[in-house]
Amino acid sequence: SAWVNEGVLIEPETRTNLDDGSLNFTAWGGVGTTISAGAGVGPDNTLSASSLYSTSANSEHYMQQTEPSLTGTFTFSVYVKALGNQRYIILGERSNTGAQASFDLLSGTVVAESLGKGHIEPIGNGWFRCGLTPNAALSSQNFGKRIQLDNNGSLDGNSYAGNPSD
Repeated sequence: SAWVNEGVLIEPETRTNLDDGSLNFTAWGGVGTTISAGAGVGPDNTLSASSLYSTSANSEHYMQQTEPSLTGTFTFSVYVKALGNQRYIILGERSNTGAQASFDLLSGTVVAESLGKGHIEPIGNGWFRCGLTPNAALSSQNFGKRIQLDNNGSLDGNSYAGNPSD
């Protein structure tokens, strides 16, 4: 019945979401994927989750978008949840750093990393916040964000015949 002071979390610097359309994945370009906006309840308990499906094409399966002229060090993160048999995703930075990380959405682990640091945090109800911070800073360059569906957890960007149900 009494308030107990358990401490204060102080962030060393201000965090800013640089993507004004961060809930609008339908504006992203893609290869071998389809997206369905408002397809489910997101981690915020509203109908905000989009579903990303592979097509049946034998290709890579990803969507991407570019943020223009960024300078400094950035972390690209996304809230994700496994759907069907889709177990692995890759977050990639397709500009000057080439950083990428692969995540296993069933075990909640970072499977592989290259030229950057991947992190995954469970947030409940099967949702994870996956992030990628490239090792190299940008110097007034475009930051190409990519979310890629993967069938083996590697960073090889392999082509495979997708399953539109997953």
